[in-house]
Amino acid sequence: MTRRDSAKDRRQCFREHHKFDDRGVYMTCHICGGRIEIAVEGWEAEHVVPHAFGGTEVFPAHVKCHRQKTSEEDIPRIAKSKRASEKHFGIRRKGANWPKRKFPNYARDE
Repeated sequence: MTRRDSAKDRRQCFREHHKFDDRGVYMTCHICGGRIEIAVEGWEAEHVVPHAFGGTEVFPAHVKCHRQKTSEEDIPRIAKSKRASEKHFGIRRKGANWPKRKFPNYARDE
């Protein structure tokens, strides 16, 4: 498990969202709406608001759905926020937007 998906978050998520029926205990993926068979499938506690932005509310999600949402939505939003924050404080990435060193074009005598 990664830091994002700590045991404490999974335990809290399970307590709040598990359900029972004739086939056993299950949860519903909040991203795709599909059924998560806890005994068969892997699942993760997914922060609706990214943890980097202070999100504390967690919901169950399939591993595949969670990874897709994280890579397509959360990581770009966090990166953009970080760039905006660094720009505000005047921090520049090394080598970014520096003029390239240009050498004069001297005629070669051959």
